[in-house]
Amino acid sequence: MKGRNAANMYPDDVQAEVAAACRENREILLPKESLGHTRRPLLKVVREFCIDCQGGSRAQVRKCTSVGCALWPYRMGSNPFRTRRAKSEDA
Repeated sequence: MKGRNAANMYPDDVQAEVAAACRENREILLPKESLGHTRRPLLKVVREFCIDCQGGSRAQVRKCTSVGCALWPYRMGSNPFRTRRAKSEDA
């Protein structure tokens, strides 16, 4: 990873700060942006992981046979265990 991130820090600077905090047994003080993480829906994150795992092929994600993977049921970006609410007849 080259260049600066959203917090205007180089990756080596982030690693140096983490290493220094560990040596000194203190809290790691970094802005969230320095790690490159943003808040996103979990199912989308799982879907992106599966696409990356399959070499960028969305078709291969659908055909995935790694049923031992903990994320396998969620690979299509939905929760298959979620029950749908029945529509009430009153409304």
